[in-house]
Amino acid sequence: MASLPALDTITEKASLGKFNGFMSSRSYINGYTPTSADVTVFEAFKGSCPDQNIAVHGARWYNHIAHFSKEERAKWPEADLPAGAPPKAKDTPQKVDEDEDE
Repeated sequence: MASLPALDTITEKASLGKFNGFMSSRSYINGYTPTSADVTVFEAFKGSCPDQNIAVHGARWYNHIAHFSKEERAKWPEADLPAGAPPKAKDTPQKVDEDEDE
């Protein structure tokens, strides 16, 4: 079963294919009704619908979620992203505080 790609790379061509596979058997990101998980992924697209030539199922989902107003989406129940979904493709290194020993 396909998994959700990292959200920071979701608009890249390779990730769109993975997202399309993930959405091929789903109406929503997590479960059978829209939730905050849908809002999280929707916002990762930054207002740009997935290319239908690459991600027909992703575009279907995106257009469906876009149909709801921002106010409606804000009222959806809280839900986590599916298990195993990486929030980011790459971990950003943490800044080392050089004055910590003083």
